[in-house]
Amino acid sequence: MPDALETVYGTNPNDPDTDKDGCLDGREVGPSEMLGGRRNPLNFWDFYDTPDAANVRDKVVNIQDILRVARRFSANDAGGTAPINRLSDPFSAPPPEPAYHPAFDRFDPPPAAVEPDPTKREVWDLQAADGFITVVQDIRLVAAQFGHSCL
Repeated sequence: MPDALETVYGTNPNDPDTDKDGCLDGREVGPSEMLGGRRNPLNFWDFYDTPDAANVRDKVVNIQDILRVARRFSANDAGGTAPINRLSDPFSAPPPEPAYHPAFDRFDPPPAAVEPDPTKREVWDLQAADGFITVVQDIRLVAAQFGHSCL
């Protein structure tokens, strides 16, 4: 992304991925959500690419990401008191499944600001982890981003 646009978006011209979510800033402000666009280059939580057991992310939301989240279904952080909880570093190595880890957790996104149907959600504008891996807030959201890529 040109430095002039970095100032407009508030991103770091010295860091190609300001929010460290795996999508380059220029991709996140692009028009195609399938190619990483329509995201917030300052929000780590808007791209649901999960780490594998070796803590590697492949920059594509695929069936593996959906399965990784699904295998942690019902995991929680004991109200924020677990050693690994919603405030833990989402880049830290995840514990073995089915244990809780914030990289597999999101909070339900707000209704779309410009969407006439308030029941629809902006799946690429996600809030931070809420401490629970659920069907509605996690498995559904990672599945909604299936095929999204930041390669």
